Amino acid sequence: MNSKETAKHLEHSTSGIVMNNPKSEEESWIIELETALLSDCDIDVIRKLANRKTIPNHLRFDFWQVSP
Repeated sequence: MNSKETAKHLEHSTSGIVMNNPKSEEESWIIELETALLSDCDIDVIRKLANRKTIPNHLRFDFWQVSP
């Protein structure tokens, strides 16, 4: 799956989900961010997923390696 396909998948996978549990919402965006980072998504997708949230320590190196 290339970065455009991954971005499309990430957008569709979260569009209809209603999450009532704050913990599961927090975990889901981290999983989506990790998936995007591993699949070399472009910076716009990464920024959209991060949305001014604190990047977890274990993902910071990969996060800062994404070129603008």
